[in-house]
Amino acid sequence: MSGAVREIDQKIVAMLDQEIASLEADLSSLRSKRALFNGHGSRTNVVIPGKSSVEQTNFFTRADSGFALAMKVLRENGKPMHVEEIVKAVLAKGKNISSRNLKTGIYRAARKPKLFKREGPGIFGLLEWHK
Repeated sequence: MSGAVREIDQKIVAMLDQEIASLEADLSSLRSKRALFNGHGSRTNVVIPGKSSVEQTNFFTRADSGFALAMKVLRENGKPMHVEEIVKAVLAKGKNISSRNLKTGIYRAARKPKLFKREGPGIFGLLEWHK
């Protein structure tokens, strides 16, 4: 086998190793989510203002979820933020989440409203600030 062919083979193997590592990380994440839905794993109660304890027990978020980190970012900032700023801060904390999914989730959570309150175009605060 020539040196050029061997070098190409090594590059292909390296690319495949990277892809395998990425897929293994995705698989681990999916297994964690499945375990959460099957009643295993850690969950943290989220206190929803104006809701009874029975209503609140039906709404959980994992302590490391995008929602929980977005709430933490807002609490640290102490004032409403633009959704782009919230997403950047969550990603800066090392959360591996799609920015589009997090934005969509924040908009939906504010529409109900359960956790977030829309303060202006693209600007969100915590519902708990409006008690």
